[in-house]
Amino acid sequence: MHLPRAALGWSLFSFSVGVDIGQACIVLAVAPALALLYRRNAIAAERVVAAAAFGVVFVGSFWFTQRLF
Repeated sequence: MHLPRAALGWSLFSFSVGVDIGQACIVLAVAPALALLYRRNAIAAERVVAAAAFGVVFVGSFWFTQRLF
């Protein structure tokens, strides 16, 4: 990417902070919705969480396999 040596640390730090902010935004958007769903119907909330976890594992496994081969 032809980054200057002096900016390498700053670039890595900025990228990491940006990723963390993005993850925090997702959690802040999803957590209240899940809490509300859990209060209304605990079984449905557990199913949504399980389905989301399965989706994350599936996509992660797909990307891992894709990059492996």
